[in-house]
Amino acid sequence: MLFLCVIVLNELNHLKKIDRSPQCVKTLKKLNDQKIINGVLLNYDKPIEAMFYTNLIAYPYIPERDVIKKFISNGYTIIINDDGKISNDIRTIESVKIEYLTTINDVFSF
Repeated sequence: MLFLCVIVLNELNHLKKIDRSPQCVKTLKKLNDQKIINGVLLNYDKPIEAMFYTNLIAYPYIPERDVIKKFISNGYTIIINDDGKISNDIRTIESVKIEYLTTINDVFSF
């Protein structure tokens, strides 16, 4: 029995401490401070996590310009995660918010 306890304790020593509130979570939660109603987050690679921590609908891609304008005309606030690859055609849409959001991939490298 003692031998089993030593093995278990040895294995526990190898476990790494994980930050339960990484920067990406803090960044997402900060979006809630903007009090956005009917918000859509585009170009976020982990949309499920984004919807869990915010009141936003999230997509991992950027749709066509016309789709974004339709969202806006229907009263949605559009936020696009700036990954450095957003076209000028999309950047120039009036009332679109472009923000750099840390993602889980920026925090953990698997």
